[in-house]
Amino acid sequence: MIYNDVDAFFVSKIINKINQLKNLNIEYQGLKINTSLSSVSMIFSDCLRGIK
Repeated sequence: MIYNDVDAFFVSKIINKINQLKNLNIEYQGLKINTSLSSVSMIFSDCLRGIK
């Protein structure tokens, strides 16, 4: 019984770590998307300034 409790504890810790890594990966991808969007908007605003 004790062994199973320890096992479950480690499994839940591992699952938590995996979920944290997934969230980090999602945040990182979101960050990449945001930075690429902001660079595009910066280029676009530079072009508009050039037109004026």
